[in-house]
Amino acid sequence: MSSRPMPATFTTVHPLSHSQRERRQRLLDAARDLAAQGGYPAVTMHAVADRAELARATVYRYFGSKDQLLTAVGAEWARGVIAAQRAIALESGTAADRVGALLDAIFDQAATELPLCSAVVSAIISGDPTADRERRELYALWMSRFDEILDTAVPAADRAEIDYLLGQILLGAFTSMCMLGQTPDQIRTMLAAAARRLLP
Repeated sequence: MSSRPMPATFTTVHPLSHSQRERRQRLLDAARDLAAQGGYPAVTMHAVADRAELARATVYRYFGSKDQLLTAVGAEWARGVIAAQRAIALESGTAADRVGALLDAIFDQAATELPLCSAVVSAIISGDPTADRERRELYALWMSRFDEILDTAVPAADRAEIDYLLGQILLGAFTSMCMLGQTPDQIRTMLAAAARRLLP
């Protein structure tokens, strides 16, 4: 059987009904559980279908490849982390302090879910074109949160560039921890130094 990703067209063409959203969420939950237990290799379309108790064809109806599915899981994970960190006071400390606090929170959580985060990073950097939309969604989530935290501390004309650089630093930090075995403490030190260099 071919391992080529199947094109993902369903979700880009039709709005989802309530029952379709429920099935899609079951697939996300199943992929997240499998990744949390066994990392990237544990997530196959067959295993996801079995865990979600859905037909394999149903998986491909919503996701064209496991990289698309795992990147969507990553976006859901990011939304959860961002929601949990809304308490970071936008007016307290310097911009570097606020960004540092968010990055610390992200990697504190990631360190407790390393197999899951490693699976998501593998999907993000895979280059699989079926996951491009989900990559853009995930990137936009982080960029929006950085933009909120920077607020007026960085001139509007410079903010998009700083957001972009922070996004690249974030991806590099995830890759270093998940793929290269750097410790959370090493990651925090690197991120704090980067925030101080970039921000007032």
